[in-house]
Amino acid sequence: MLQNPVQLIAMDMDGTLLPGQPALMSPVNQAVLLRAVHAGISLVFASGRLVDDAAFFALDAGLDPAIIGLNGAATVMHPFGDLQETHHIDPAVAHRILRVLIPTPLTFGLFCDHDLIVRQSPGDTDVSDLTWGTYMQRKGTRTHIYREQETLFRLSKRGASKFVILDRHESGTLPEIRCQLLTLCPDLSISSSWHDNIEVNAPGVDKGSALCSLAKRMHIPMEHVMAIGDNANDVPMLERAGISVAMGNATEDALASARYVTRTNTEDGVAAAILTLALNDAQEGVHPTERSGR
Repeated sequence: MLQNPVQLIAMDMDGTLLPGQPALMSPVNQAVLLRAVHAGISLVFASGRLVDDAAFFALDAGLDPAIIGLNGAATVMHPFGDLQETHHIDPAVAHRILRVLIPTPLTFGLFCDHDLIVRQSPGDTDVSDLTWGTYMQRKGTRTHIYREQETLFRLSKRGASKFVILDRHESGTLPEIRCQLLTLCPDLSISSSWHDNIEVNAPGVDKGSALCSLAKRMHIPMEHVMAIGDNANDVPMLERAGISVAMGNATEDALASARYVTRTNTEDGVAAAILTLALNDAQEGVHPTERSGR
């Protein structure tokens, strides 16, 4: 049994809680999450997705987690609840980001709380609403999708939560774009949730800062928080959680930030980690990383 019992479990979704395509929670993960709730443990989905897109997964699973969306730019205490905390990119900075992105041939999306504005490259014919989320058009969502370029500037003035830039053809231009963005604003939070994208948030905004704020709101010390993730945008919460777990399919930076590693997302690694580290039911495939001994 861990010295510090787990009171809150924060988990990434894509590549972590979800097995891939179709993006549906497995029955095993669902059952173990319900078991954790019955044991008195609180849950939070920590995702780059819009909060309502993430909320439908909770609804379908019969769960009532808090949701950290848009890489920490939006937090709700319950699925489809009111936004409790939001963080937006300064409108002047958002305007300059758009001036960098619009001349490029890349597809990008601008997220604003419950809104998404897409500038799609003519060459990205396979980009659909599913590229940006699973339930973007589902009945009950507060999400609105726009595709008019003038909307980019209008909504960025109101509050840009996050940019996602896609390089679907892996042209190798994302590192250059990252450098340009950091030149215009060195403090921007820039990460990645997949091999062909970069995600841009306001300075200091990430899953780690949002998780700390949520835990404080819930009066839970960070040493009693467990975080599970697989990619670069999960690193801040893995570094801050008392019990950090990287998926077996995690990137090198996520693995280096975690104290434990579990099975892959296609092998119900979330369930195995929670059973082993939070519910005292040891499973194969969960073991300490090199960081745990530091």
